[in-house]
Amino acid sequence: MIKIAMVEDNAKDTERFCAVLQDYQAEKGLETELTVFEKGNDFLSDFIGQYDIVFMDIELPDGNGLEISRELRKKDKRVILVFLTNLGQFAINGYEVDALDFMLKPVEKDIFSEKMKRILRHWKRNRKLNVNVVLAGGKKIIKSKNIIYVEVQKHDILYHTKDEVIVERGALKNVEEQLKNALFARPNYCFIVNLRHIVGVDKYDLLLDNGETLQISRNRKKDFMSEFSRYLGGTI
Repeated sequence: MIKIAMVEDNAKDTERFCAVLQDYQAEKGLETELTVFEKGNDFLSDFIGQYDIVFMDIELPDGNGLEISRELRKKDKRVILVFLTNLGQFAINGYEVDALDFMLKPVEKDIFSEKMKRILRHWKRNRKLNVNVVLAGGKKIIKSKNIIYVEVQKHDILYHTKDEVIVERGALKNVEEQLKNALFARPNYCFIVNLRHIVGVDKYDLLLDNGETLQISRNRKKDFMSEFSRYLGGTI
């Protein structure tokens, strides 16, 4: 299931996009879920990282798409962003918010199909892993994007998510192996952290978007900062 958000206030453009998307997914055998927002601020209020792809209109009734996208990037640096525009030059500043591409409106089937090849390549590369946690009463599946960090305390593994802390018995190195392709890195011996949830680094303090601070060990700082820089640069 590919979760798509479309931020578009023109009903005709929305109708055209939906028709093209429906034809495309039927042709390719894809399963998608589309949510449409007419206002950028409504989209931002709703957004908690649940979408894989965001199609953003450049001109919106409550601000332009570039401004909305800047606010989006404060919440999520990795979600795939594609601009929708009537004029190609309006998308030229998309690099400021790491937009993957842009599409001219009204969206044409052939152009949409061609651009979706690239979009889906990025989606597959960035697709988040699920983690299977073994609990006393059974198993629980956690989406890796919802994990802020994982720590070890003696023989317990603690998964710190947005909503709760989940505990299982195990070794941190095994969890690290599961999450090696999901944008996690180790700032010290006791933690692995989701790079998406880092909002700042202050010397040896790692600032997270849930308000917590983790410590970066001296012997891990160089390697950790190298991985974090690659993440910020979009090379991992």
